[in-house]
Amino acid sequence: MFSLPGTLRRIGKRMLRQHPYLEPGDDCFYLGEFDPGAGYATPVNDVILNFKIAPATAAMHAERAKWKRRAIEVVARSASRHLAALAAGNIEVGHDSGNGPGPGNGPGNGNGSRHGHCRRDTNPVLTVIPIPTSKVAGHAEYDDRLLRALAGLKKGSGLEVRELIRQRLSTPADHESPCRQSFAELLENCFLEQALATPAPTSVVLFDDVITDGKHFKVCQRLLRDYYGPLPVTGFFIARCVRGWPGPPRSPQKSASSNVHSGPARPLGRRTARFHRARGLRFLRTAKSAMRNPAAFQDCPGIPRGASVRPWSHSAKDQF
Repeated sequence: MFSLPGTLRRIGKRMLRQHPYLEPGDDCFYLGEFDPGAGYATPVNDVILNFKIAPATAAMHAERAKWKRRAIEVVARSASRHLAALAAGNIEVGHDSGNGPGPGNGPGNGNGSRHGHCRRDTNPVLTVIPIPTSKVAGHAEYDDRLLRALAGLKKGSGLEVRELIRQRLSTPADHESPCRQSFAELLENCFLEQALATPAPTSVVLFDDVITDGKHFKVCQRLLRDYYGPLPVTGFFIARCVRGWPGPPRSPQKSASSNVHSGPARPLGRRTARFHRARGLRFLRTAKSAMRNPAAFQDCPGIPRGASVRPWSHSAKDQF
């Protein structure tokens, strides 16, 4: 069964090195952490990887379509609950940070509006805008997973969904391409849908499944503030991308009938984890003993006869 953390967390200053386009004044929230090298080993990875199943793959394999549909349902429930909390003010909503030049930002980013005459909605409604995916509507690989996840938002909860930002042309997904788009290229390819631009929103949440370097968030924030002027823009993400999974990636479970993912990977049991930990400690103690008393280990099968085993020393100089 898929699951996501129940607590919404903010991307703090110490995390900005992992998301270089973000600035200290940006308010971005996330639920869990996604490691692209961990396969299906964690619950968050399980949700994200199934959430991102390509529509063409889902159309060919009913099993994959089922897991994608379940992942969308889990994301929809979490998004609905936390976005309603943001709209109600139970969680602090992002504020206009007055960002100056930064990574990928030109002079005057977010300062002043070319359309200051736009009528703003008198009712305090939180506008949720999905960050556009790499493929435009009508493309064979277009995936409407974000819109499907937001379709379950309750009406009258102080929320509205607008597909206000779109791309002109389809592009390769950043995580699948060796050459990622630059900030300027992505900014040039995105635009605001004029038919949905009025009334002007009073507060915006940009919604996406994974935040990697923060480039897409900053492009959308730039477009909104250039058009509407100083505007509170918050980021809401299912997961933030982290790297450094300590072990090898686990392959997804396979069914006997077809080469498809058949469900969440089972984590190691407690007894299995204790066994591997104890075996590692025994190996470490044996290695230290061999270095302290090499004569006692000359007939050990793990050490070739006549091998030179250096004695143990607490001096760092003697170890090299």
